[in-house]
Amino acid sequence: MTNETWHSVWERKGSASASKENHSEDELFAANGYDTPLGVTSARSRLHMLRTIAGALEIAPHKSLLDVGCGSGAMLSMLRDRELQLSGVDFSASLVELARRALKDADIRTAEAAELPFASGRFDIVLCHGVFLYFQDFQYAGTALKEMLRVCRSQARIWIGDIPDLNKKDTCLAARRDAGASLTPEHLFYSKQFFETFASAYALRPTIVDQDVPDYANSPFRFNVLLERGYD
Repeated sequence: MTNETWHSVWERKGSASASKENHSEDELFAANGYDTPLGVTSARSRLHMLRTIAGALEIAPHKSLLDVGCGSGAMLSMLRDRELQLSGVDFSASLVELARRALKDADIRTAEAAELPFASGRFDIVLCHGVFLYFQDFQYAGTALKEMLRVCRSQARIWIGDIPDLNKKDTCLAARRDAGASLTPEHLFYSKQFFETFASAYALRPTIVDQDVPDYANSPFRFNVLLERGYD
């Protein structure tokens, strides 16, 4: 198990759920990694996430939304009743299959976050929640950010959520260790300046806030980033 990569972890999680045709919201979130000793979410947690994301992104009917690292489609499933044009990508083919079964009208594809299979200027909104911690390094993360920006329209919003805070890394690892959570493969921790620097380079307006999700034990060690383009 210690030699696993994140890709093999997610393929295994998706394959473990492959025998069922329909999945509950709890099961979709579990397949997306919210089933660790420190990371389980409640219905209240998920409602808080939904309201926070929908408010920050100003989600409204008929907008086009891409979920980068959609996994099983857990986040997209909470948005399915909002009359959006939903799309998603994930590098795990087994999780993509789960997402396609859960969201039959959405465009879900197997792809890397750093090589999105969509035309430039395709989306009003890009969502990437609980994904950046699984990237291999900061160079990959920077390329993924550029791809998210590329597929956005001239006036668009990008949400990057559930990001491990580098300033809280030691405390986070201690809490995960005490809870019996696996520390391998390793998560990638970010400084807030990483996103501020990217925003400055591409004329984006950044809003960075510490996370405050109830009933979610990872929340004290995470932050969220909203990048706005063309709203000045």
